[in-house]
Amino acid sequence: MRTLLGTDLPGIGYSLTYEKQAGRVWFPKTYGTEFTLHVLFFFNRQVMVSMDNKDFEQTHVETKITAGPPGEER
Repeated sequence: MRTLLGTDLPGIGYSLTYEKQAGRVWFPKTYGTEFTLHVLFFFNRQVMVSMDNKDFEQTHVETKITAGPPGEER
């Protein structure tokens, strides 16, 4: 397929780092990737992506589900 269509993605990979939040929870902090794209023998591009998560706020939600007799709506 690579030789027939001339499409290749050499060196594809990524980097992901985590940061500890309150309550012993780890959350993704940064993500990055860089690779070269070769398409149809003549289209060559370098692709880079970098993302940074910030300003996290942890919330607390309490939910209670109660069931009544069948046919009763609340």
